[in-house]
Amino acid sequence: MYLAKTAVETFEHLEVLLEGEERVFYNRFGDGELLTMDHQPHRLRHKITESVEREMADTFTIDHPNYVRGIAAGYPKEEGMMSGLFAPHVCNEELVAILRKFGLKEGEQLDSAVMPHYMTVFHPKRFDAFLQRYVRPKKKMFVGCVEKHLVEKLYGSIAVYVKAPKRNASLQFESVWKEVKANLGDVELVLPAAGISSKIIAKRLWHMGVMVHCLDLGSIVDGLEEKPVSRKWLRLKGHVINNVLRPESRRTDLGFKLSYCRKEIFFNLRKGIRLLQGRA
Repeated sequence: MYLAKTAVETFEHLEVLLEGEERVFYNRFGDGELLTMDHQPHRLRHKITESVEREMADTFTIDHPNYVRGIAAGYPKEEGMMSGLFAPHVCNEELVAILRKFGLKEGEQLDSAVMPHYMTVFHPKRFDAFLQRYVRPKKKMFVGCVEKHLVEKLYGSIAVYVKAPKRNASLQFESVWKEVKANLGDVELVLPAAGISSKIIAKRLWHMGVMVHCLDLGSIVDGLEEKPVSRKWLRLKGHVINNVLRPESRRTDLGFKLSYCRKEIFFNLRKGIRLLQGRA
């Protein structure tokens, strides 16, 4: 049995919880978070403080049915996944060993960390409906570095916007956390998008007993910035984010359509070549 559910199974699991529970947290643990938990921050491309490194392990060890842990290791390869596009990480076995070290029991199955990105690319209509029901109507707080007006194209009106540094956000974590804590008010939903800091924000809110939904939907918002991006999935398929934006924010101009078509042709050529080479 795989250590993690499929992205689609995770999506459906969250739908059930969000429909029936007042307090649901979805916290995602990618390779960076797992390496940090294992005291290997030197392998990351950003800096973190010792206090953040110590606190990371606590974010993973919370065990509650309403605290959904998404992991980016030990998950099945789903339809469409390939190298650079959500296929299991090259150091998958090492990441699985870290999960075991931090208490993942034999036979225990957690959720998928790649769910938001996979659903955006391969099931955009379902993910758009998810946003329409569980995100856009809510009074929400966003924590991240992407500009507010861009975030609102995806998530709708943001009641509280907490600016986080674009790089090495954890070096200023306590000032970000102070603003989060001070502005909770009657917010119904928290959307942290600040890398490792997001995990600790979720963990602290959980232990505070705050009655909110807290969803770490990750780097989708990074694709809203018209700048070069470092994440490979955004370079390959970032243009499809247009399909999950609020309808009034979607681009329909001819220039965009031509660009979209060109990127899709390039992607499918790449996919065909990799299939012929046996590298998909």
